[in-house]
Amino acid sequence: MKALIVTPFVNKIGGVERFNNQIEQVLREVGFSVSYLSADSKLNTFKEKCYYYFLSSVATTYLKFKKISDKYDLIICNGEFGHGIKSDGPIINVFHGSYKGYMESKINYLNLKNRLSLRYMAFIQRKSAENKKVISVSNYLVSILNDQGIKVDQIIENGIDTDHFSPTENVKQKGILFVGKYDYYGKGIDILERMIDKGADISILPTESVDNIKLNILPATSYEDLPKLYNQFKFFVFPSRFESGGLAPLEAMSCGLPIVMSETGYGIDIKKKIPEFIIDFKDRENEDKYIEKINIINENHSYFSKAAREYVVKNFNNISFKSNWKSFLHETGIQC
Repeated sequence: MKALIVTPFVNKIGGVERFNNQIEQVLREVGFSVSYLSADSKLNTFKEKCYYYFLSSVATTYLKFKKISDKYDLIICNGEFGHGIKSDGPIINVFHGSYKGYMESKINYLNLKNRLSLRYMAFIQRKSAENKKVISVSNYLVSILNDQGIKVDQIIENGIDTDHFSPTENVKQKGILFVGKYDYYGKGIDILERMIDKGADISILPTESVDNIKLNILPATSYEDLPKLYNQFKFFVFPSRFESGGLAPLEAMSCGLPIVMSETGYGIDIKKKIPEFIIDFKDRENEDKYIEKINIINENHSYFSKAAREYVVKNFNNISFKSNWKSFLHETGIQC
C-alpha cells in the first residue's frame, strides 16, 4: 500500500513536521510505503515558480499533485495543503491550526493587507476540507474550525516521545527557554522582550534564522539534541497569543520543565490540572503575570517538575497517539 503526505515543509523543526514524522511511523507500522509532496521541493517550471510567489505555497503543491500519475491508497494532507487534492481512495485532512483563530487572536496588530491575506487563507482552509475526513489536533481547535465552516470528524491529540524527551539527572539548570516560530506578535516575542527588560533571563530557539540584538538567540538544534537543550533550563515560557495545541510546551514538560504559557491550545486543559502553569486569558498581555508565575513555581520547583512530566506521560504519550491513529485508519476502511 502507498501513502502520500502533503505538507508545507519536509526538512524543518516544527510542530507539523514532528507530526509528519510520527504519522509516517504509524503508516509504516501498518504496511504503507510513504512519500511526501511539499511546497519546499524544487520548483521545476516557470509556472510552478509563479504559483509559489504570486498565489501561495498551497497552489504549488496543488499544481504538482496534478502531475503525479501514481495512485495512492491513502493521502494525508496538512490543513490548507489539502486544497485541490483529490483521489478515489480516502483522504484525511489534519488541521494543526486555523487562520481565522490566528487572525482574531492578533487582530490589533494586523494591517489591512495582513487581514485580507489571512481571510483568504481561512477560505482556502475551508475549501481544502471538502470531501475529506477531518482531524483536529485539539479540543480547543474544534469550535474554531466549526465557526470557520469546517466539520471535524475526530480529535486526535499530538503525541510526545516521552522516552526521547525525558529528564536528565545531575544537570545544572538555569534560566528560561522559549522554543517556537519567530512570529513577533503571534508567539508573543514582544512579551518576552518586556520580561527581559524587567530582568528575566530568557533564551530563545527560533525555528528559523532571525536577527534580534535584544534577545539571546540560540543556535539551531537538531531534533535529536532538543531534550539536551530543554534539560539545561529551569523553566519554559510560551506567551503565544494563539495555539491550536502547543507541541514545544509539552516537550519541555516531558523533560521535567515547569512551563508558563498563555491560556490557549493545550494550555486550556493543562490549567484544569496544573493552574500554576497557565496565564489567564485576560492577563495574557501582562508580562508581570508570567514573572509572578515563575516565582511561585520556583518556590517548589521539584514538585512542579515532577507534575509536568507526569502530565505529559499520562495524557500525550506516543503510544496513545499511535493507537488512536491506527483505530481511526481502521474505521476509515484501512486494514491495519
